[in-house]
Amino acid sequence: MNELERRLASPPEKAFDDQRLRASLAARAATDGLLDVAYATLDSPMGELLVAVTPRGLLRVAYPHEGWEPVLSDLAERVSPRILDAPERTDATRRELDAYFAGHLRAFDLPIDWSLVHGFATLVLEGHLAHFQNGPAGPGVAHQLGRTLIERFVEGWSNDDP
Repeated sequence: MNELERRLASPPEKAFDDQRLRASLAARAATDGLLDVAYATLDSPMGELLVAVTPRGLLRVAYPHEGWEPVLSDLAERVSPRILDAPERTDATRRELDAYFAGHLRAFDLPIDWSLVHGFATLVLEGHLAHFQNGPAGPGVAHQLGRTLIERFVEGWSNDDP
């Protein structure tokens, strides 16, 4: 029996560890600058969530009803196709969300990647969200920005109209 036949006939010395392989791949991709979007899942009171981050910060939280494949496809199209399941890259985000769901945290201290936010939402989120933490939003926010809800509706409708 030659060496190849002997190896094929005997059980592997070590079981295949896909988690270790994924972690190694993610680390290598990040080190080489090839990982633009990392994602992982998180158990929550609303079901399993998908959390996506970039080097700039939290990019996206997806809910169970959205389905992971469509969300990941959308991120690949709108942000970058260099996406990888890399839980260790999402640890800080998942820790804060865990603390929030457990009732130990009321305000987040996470950097945000605003890549998916455009138009009026950018004004509200970047400029005013901090002032309304755990408080009212909607018409008050629009009024403070000098815009009415009707203006927001018309702008949204106009942007959707080909």
